[in-house]
Amino acid sequence: MFPTIVKYFTLAASVFIIAAIALRFAGLLARPNRRGRWRWWWRGSGRVRSELGDGAAADALAAVRNAARSAAGRARRFWRACAETLAGSPGLQVVALALATRLLLYLLAYLAARLFQNRGDGFFQIFAELWQRSDAPHYLDIAEEWYVNAGEDRVFLVFLPLYPLLVRALSFFFGGDTLFAGIALSLGAFAAAAAVIYKTAPLVCRDAPCGGERLGAADRYGASADADAGGSESAGDGWDEVAASCHGASGGVSDCASRGLGAADRYGASASAGAGGAPVHAPREPGAPDPFLSAKYLICFPASFFVNGTFTESLFLLLSALFFYFMLRRRWAACGLMAMLAALTRYYGALLAIPLAIELALDAAREWRSAPRSGMAGLPRFLAASGFARRAAAVLMAPLGTGLYLLLNYAVSGNAFQFLVYQREHWNQTFGLFYENVGSLAANMLQWQPSDSAAIFAPQLAMAAFGIAILIYGIAKKFRVSMLAYLAAYFLISVSASWMLSLPRYIFGAAPVYWLLAEAGGHRLADALITFALVCGLVYYMLAYVSGYHVY
Repeated sequence: MFPTIVKYFTLAASVFIIAAIALRFAGLLARPNRRGRWRWWWRGSGRVRSELGDGAAADALAAVRNAARSAAGRARRFWRACAETLAGSPGLQVVALALATRLLLYLLAYLAARLFQNRGDGFFQIFAELWQRSDAPHYLDIAEEWYVNAGEDRVFLVFLPLYPLLVRALSFFFGGDTLFAGIALSLGAFAAAAAVIYKTAPLVCRDAPCGGERLGAADRYGASADADAGGSESAGDGWDEVAASCHGASGGVSDCASRGLGAADRYGASASAGAGGAPVHAPREPGAPDPFLSAKYLICFPASFFVNGTFTESLFLLLSALFFYFMLRRRWAACGLMAMLAALTRYYGALLAIPLAIELALDAAREWRSAPRSGMAGLPRFLAASGFARRAAAVLMAPLGTGLYLLLNYAVSGNAFQFLVYQREHWNQTFGLFYENVGSLAANMLQWQPSDSAAIFAPQLAMAAFGIAILIYGIAKKFRVSMLAYLAAYFLISVSASWMLSLPRYIFGAAPVYWLLAEAGGHRLADALITFALVCGLVYYMLAYVSGYHVY
């Protein structure tokens, strides 16, 4: 009875999510959405200020004591300079927090291995064994030997090539050791992804009020929307002049916000508040999620411990976060490049074509509404003036990455879709009806041994419930429709795997999840509850991984 209820609840919730997103998109194409709450959330950052004295010269002391004092002084100055740098750069604070938590997880995993498995090995022996489980060693094998078409290693063709290529390149700096090169890549990409998610959060807004999207084509695409000498109106219909006056306004952020444009930081310039020009910390779109909360929830996510090993999640997360950053800044070429690289890292990269196509369609609809009314006869001139063809080409970059991977399959095995054969024959993975798969999860949780049920199937079912809940919350809050569509497609494909064992790790790679969580955690109590739940999930899931359960 319980699996049947779970199955049909998942089906009903998914139908509701897809219908709600489709209706939102259709409504935005028809007319701009001017409803919604406008709230500014500012988060200040203290700055450590310290005065370093010259110190008293101790000429009478011995040379050894002088040298010791000099070394101690240099060390103090170094650490104080680091503290000042971190205090003045929130992005570096996020990077430091991401790396510090990874080191803490390494130590916790080592102690858990000794406690639960009675391991007496040294730290590096346990380290190498713990973080080369599941798919992790296969990427290192590809980095060392590349793809083959014979033997047991031929099935590694299912793993995409960008991560192994970067590991192989980095191994040059580690004396050919691919394990430490892979860990360095994963940790570095994770820290960078946390910083990019922090940086992108102030740009995330609901669909209509975004200042960057209400500017004319010249400001968004770096070229004039209309090049004729007669001074005719641009496709932006006057928004360029508004943007220019906003940049030069003495009121700074407040003047821009009153016109729906927001801080000048969105357009590549530094925002200033008041005539004194004091920098504003983390200017945000009205209603944008809190940047620090976005990064914190990423760092505390239950499956984030996978970045401690040689998995592709951190690289994919970095590339997809950069994709959304460039998408919101309207840098289409860079956006397409990130989508192509993401598609060469994980299969989900091809889905990035969905939000990009939606953003381009909404931009075209807004420009068409604000362009001089000339009927359908003026459509070719409108498309040429707005550079629509050049921007639309960026949508094809994500499928291009998938096409390159299919070409690799053909070059290695003679079949462009050989990876599907290996998925079915070696991993017993096929695509099934997503709600049937979720129902099977519930049945397995009731039928398997209690330890396997708690370590394997309960986290999958909990993450499926989380995915449905976060999507419904985003719809209720009128979150950005392009990101909601991406999340819906991402979630449905994730739960369509017939043998679902890695759903928490898959959901971990969806960047918009953290901006949605940050919006949900805007109040202190909600933030405390979300943080507590994520940290408990992280510790629980990592202990199951360390204890040797089938956590993939």
